[in-house]
Amino acid sequence: MAVGKKNSGKFQQDAVVGRFAADARKPQELNAIVKAAMAQAERNRIYREAQEAKAKLNPPRFVR
Repeated sequence: MAVGKKNSGKFQQDAVVGRFAADARKPQELNAIVKAAMAQAERNRIYREAQEAKAKLNPPRFVR
């Protein structure tokens, strides 16, 4: 067996799994990934509304 060291992949993997487990136990409002996704969704909604408003001001022109 390999000598256990704090720098080994096993300890790093345990740290990542522990972080995921801690995030899973928290309410979704506190989860950093969910919070970032919700903020991005809000920015996307605002952008889409602005694009729709621009499209209404400038109707497409079809040239044949």
